[in-house]
Amino acid sequence: MADASPTRIEQVARAGREQVNWCVSSPELSGIQNLKRWMQVFAGDRCVAMEEV
Repeated sequence: MADASPTRIEQVARAGREQVNWCVSSPELSGIQNLKRWMQVFAGDRCVAMEEV
């Protein structure tokens, strides 16, 4: 991600949270108990946002 402004980071993080939630709603993953879900945003080789979803 070339533009690492706080606004852009939050936009990408929001999209990442939505994608994680969509993926875990699949039949393959929804049956897994205690599944850890993390969203990470990188700007180049640096992690600029990380949270458990």
